[in-house]
Amino acid sequence: MTATVLEGFARPDLAALAVARDASIESQLAALRRLQDQHPLWRCALLSGFAQGALSRDDLRYIYSQYHLYSSSFTRYIAAVMTNCESDLFRAQLSENLWEEGGGCEPARRHAQIFRDFLARSLDIEDVKQITYAPFTRQFVRDYLDFAIRGDAVSGSAFLSLGTEGIVSRMYQIMRGGLRLAGIPDDELEFFDLHIACDDAHAVTLENIMVSYAGEPGWFERCRLAMTCALDLRLAFFDNLFEALQTRRLEPLRRGH
Repeated sequence: MTATVLEGFARPDLAALAVARDASIESQLAALRRLQDQHPLWRCALLSGFAQGALSRDDLRYIYSQYHLYSSSFTRYIAAVMTNCESDLFRAQLSENLWEEGGGCEPARRHAQIFRDFLARSLDIEDVKQITYAPFTRQFVRDYLDFAIRGDAVSGSAFLSLGTEGIVSRMYQIMRGGLRLAGIPDDELEFFDLHIACDDAHAVTLENIMVSYAGEPGWFERCRLAMTCALDLRLAFFDNLFEALQTRRLEPLRRGH
């Protein structure tokens, strides 16, 4: 084919193609975030209880004693996703998240320990080794870890970004409001303030990993399923917590009879 003939063909505008691709990814991410915002988790009875100030300190003591198992296991979820991530750059960025979760140069300031300090100072749970975890709590943490370990890099990053880190700020703001309504002062809410402020950055790292696979077939559906799985697991845990609270509240009446 001669040069004259070749010149008759339209050359692809690579910049325009890149813009179109990026716009497509952004539209898909926007659709995923809409699904995240519309999930039944945000209408569950437990979060409604926080928002309405309907939870007593005794309720909160039970809720967060159970939540401790999840909180203390969180770095395991990140480590699992790191294992399944092929990119050494992304693994390095995830290791930075682990470093922050672990307190950096001050392991005593690791997030799990700050949560334990909250339990001791605000809810009189001095020894977490004495906590009796409900079967549904252990199942929740097992299922969370199992998905993080078994999922590929796409599913794992979607599970922890859109399905986990990406909801923390909104969820903890609701919880923080309920804690204040229960009489817990602001200076005892460091754990929640810390995560409201910093988890967006953690979500971005995980989201970047997820987006790096956007060219793969079925990417949107794989992300949707992983995100929904994380949200469904948390919803089931919260529903079980709320049901357990109702049982605990009725126990004195049963004993009275």
